[in-house]
Amino acid sequence: MNNQSKEEKIKAWNFAININQLDGEWIPSKEYMELVEKEINGEITTEQIRKILIKKHTVKNNGEEK
Repeated sequence: MNNQSKEEKIKAWNFAININQLDGEWIPSKEYMELVEKEINGEITTEQIRKILIKKHTVKNNGEEK
């Protein structure tokens, strides 16, 4: 269980998003930011975010997920 305060979570997410911009501008999608907001509010976990994004970006081959 994650015992970070909301302020700590916001700081951590801001760091993570900003560090991704070191090699060039990266604008997170609305869907991604909605997932981040849900994690900050304790509605989902970072593991759930990972699973959601992997499922969304899994390339389908002949109707089957890779």
